[in-house]
Amino acid sequence: MTVAVDDTLFRRRGRKVHAACWAYDGSRQVAAGQTKLSRGNTFLVAAIVVELPFLDRPIALPVLARLWRPGGPTKTALAKDLINLISRTRPDRMIHVVADSAYICKTLRHLPAKVTLTGPLPRNAALREIHPEVDNPPCMRGRRGRPRTRGMKIGTSDQLATTPGDTVTLTRYGRTLT
Repeated sequence: MTVAVDDTLFRRRGRKVHAACWAYDGSRQVAAGQTKLSRGNTFLVAAIVVELPFLDRPIALPVLARLWRPGGPTKTALAKDLINLISRTRPDRMIHVVADSAYICKTLRHLPAKVTLTGPLPRNAALREIHPEVDNPPCMRGRRGRPRTRGMKIGTSDQLATTPGDTVTLTRYGRTLT
C-alpha cells in the first residue's frame, strides 16, 4: 500500500477563523515581486495511492487529515501520528510512505517495522554503508578508541549521480519521452 503525505493550505480570512495563520501556498498564482504566502488553515493529509482500471495514471484518495496549528505539534509529528494510525489499522500490509523533503527528517526516522519512507535525497547527504555489527564490529577489535557506530562513507549524492544511467522510454500523461 502506498501512502502519500503532504500539507495543504485552505485559504480563510477573518479574525474569528480558528487556527488561521500565514503560510506558504504552493498553488497560489503570483505576479512578479509577490510571494506565495496566504492566510488560512494548514491541513496535513494522508492519501492512499490507487490505480483505477478506467484511468491511465494513479490517483491519491485522502483518508486522514489533521489540522496544524502554530505553537502545537510540528507537521512531521502529525505525519508520524497519521502513519502510525494507518499501520495499526492494517498490520498485515507493507506500507510505503511517499513525502516531500519537508518530511524527510529525524522525527520520521523511527517508524513501525512494516513502514518504509521515500523522499528526495538532499544534495549534501553523506551516504554510508549499513553497519553490520554496532556492538563490537570486527574492524574495531583490538583498536584503541570508541567503536565505530556508522558504516564506511560511500560518498555524497552528487558524486554518485555522476555514474552513467540507462536511457529509458517513459509514457507520462499521454506523452512519450526518452
